Amino acid sequence: MTNARELGEATISMLAGEHGRQKKELERLIEWLSAQDNKPDIVCLSNILLVGLAGNIKEELGVPVVCMLQDEDGFLDSLDSPYEEQAWQMISDRAADVDTFISVSRYYADFMQQKLQLEADRMHVVYIGISLDTHKANQPRDAVPKVPTIGFLSRMCSDKGLDMLVDAFIMLKKYENLKDLKLKIAGGKRADDEEFITQIKRKLESFHLNHDVEFLHSFDQTTKLEFLRTLSVLSVPEKQPVAYGLYVLEALSAGVPVVQPASGVFPELLEMTNGGVLFEPNNTGALAKALEMFLINSDYSRNIGEKGRTAVLEKFNIEQTAEEIVRIYKGIVH
Repeated sequence: MTNARELGEATISMLAGEHGRQKKELERLIEWLSAQDNKPDIVCLSNILLVGLAGNIKEELGVPVVCMLQDEDGFLDSLDSPYEEQAWQMISDRAADVDTFISVSRYYADFMQQKLQLEADRMHVVYIGISLDTHKANQPRDAVPKVPTIGFLSRMCSDKGLDMLVDAFIMLKKYENLKDLKLKIAGGKRADDEEFITQIKRKLESFHLNHDVEFLHSFDQTTKLEFLRTLSVLSVPEKQPVAYGLYVLEALSAGVPVVQPASGVFPELLEMTNGGVLFEPNNTGALAKALEMFLINSDYSRNIGEKGRTAVLEKFNIEQTAEEIVRIYKGIVH
């Protein structure tokens, strides 16, 4: 997409389903699924932006349709007017074609249920899981790092709160007992994030702290797990409520505690894991104070991290996620 108008028009077209630009592709899909060897017992749409396909699929195939819900509101709310309003209205109208919705968190289930005026019995919650084969093999930290280290693991942009975390880091570096503090920043970036990252680096240079901050731009799963083991605490201070935070589970699986805003999915994740603390959203001072507890008290950091790891390995197994989804499927297949 080259501009906001084209993005909005494409979204509206997709939500229009059989009346949109993808009409022929939808017909081909349904024709293929209708073949005896291909016909499914159920069709699952990966996100709400595909809800425009539900009615035609259900009518032609005669099978239930399930739709996953996972943070689509951020994209929809970013559309220019009138596309934003049109998209939400179309989704609300087309939601009637879906038998069951599966949300990645209770927060997001409640949000979308209210937004789309859905009946409670059509909404289920299934948390995202992680592969225990990978994360059990990754042994937790033998000890809290000798040099206190804050970690960030997400897209390097303002929405994810990287600028707020850098400001909290600068505040904490002024404390005598945290003069050796380090910050490690990892995750992806887009072309339009470059200017933001450059500004972050300039700010760090202005405080003569650029040598205490490390940017890791790309790495594989093994490197990511090694990165987590070097941290005292991880924080991705999201500025807006989010439906899920996989990085929380990844950090806790390595025994690394987290500090997250008291918004979106994080209150329920930390209630389930006891693997970190919450702070007032968009409050840099509160973020710094919450981080400080883990940076100056290694026993506290280790104990909270171990609690979180135990809970994640028990409650967030990807196989449990799959089993729960299958259970929901079986409940709606006639």
